[in-house]
Amino acid sequence: MKRQTELLLCIALASISYYACSTDKKTHSSATKSVVSENINKDNFINAESLTKKEIDIPVEKEVEEIIDTDMNKISEESKMNRNEDTSASHMNPEPEETAMTELNLAPSVHDYENLTKFLQSYVSATGRVDYKQIIANSAQLNLIVEEFKRFHPNVEWTRNQRLCYWINAYNIFTIKLIVDNYPTTSITSITSKPWDIKFVTLGTQIYSLNQVENEIIRKRFNEPRIHFVLNCASESCPILLNTAFTPKNIESKLTHQTKLFLNDKSKNRLNNRDKIYISKIFDWYKEDFIQASGSVIKFINQYSDLKLEAPQILYTQYSWELNN
Repeated sequence: MKRQTELLLCIALASISYYACSTDKKTHSSATKSVVSENINKDNFINAESLTKKEIDIPVEKEVEEIIDTDMNKISEESKMNRNEDTSASHMNPEPEETAMTELNLAPSVHDYENLTKFLQSYVSATGRVDYKQIIANSAQLNLIVEEFKRFHPNVEWTRNQRLCYWINAYNIFTIKLIVDNYPTTSITSITSKPWDIKFVTLGTQIYSLNQVENEIIRKRFNEPRIHFVLNCASESCPILLNTAFTPKNIESKLTHQTKLFLNDKSKNRLNNRDKIYISKIFDWYKEDFIQASGSVIKFINQYSDLKLEAPQILYTQYSWELNN
């Protein structure tokens, strides 16, 4: 209370001094100085009662009263706030910038591919079978995924794994779209003799064929032979379509897992004889990729197979283009 009184009196003194200096110096200056000097010399405490109407003109008195009233109101409000202040988390409102940042952080990243994963889990079985009829019945979901790929195109700020995931996921979803757009069909090769050369993959401002995505972008830019076991061509002898999206967080583990899964699939490869093996034609079509990465096809297989081969005779299994439905 004493501190508040001192504050009010100082405000009053400042107002009086200002008025005295701005009016007739001869009339008001000496009176003001005497008031200030007298009160300071006593005990450095200003007595409000000494500020009489004889020493202050009425206009100044009204001004001081208004100042005092205003500050009293402020002090009263501050006192109420101090008494009633609740600093609990439930009563603390974040700043607008903080709110915006929180909402931004909660937003799913384009690299998480949440919608794609939900789509694949709805229409692709754990063994890679695709329910094309149900996709057609709910075509809006497929169209939404395709539009996402059209809008979010790789740029220079994306990491290697972010770009690789994008192109793998894009290849697989547009393969599904090719089948859906030409359904019913018993095989992707029934659409045309060279379905992979059809230019229909619209990404950003470019239109690609599946061959371009695979050979001119994924193979050429990433030098990663394991991609041959995650790209799905909608056929029986192709690596199975994974029912989850590839993301920067899972890409490395998924590439290895799918490679081992493909090698151990006896409908595609038979590695149980050290002298003679039957392997997928994928190892023949893309032989240079495996040689470049590991030195030879056999050395690549040995990296991901429990059976270690030396120099077996290599035979290739018949490739089935029947639809993976």
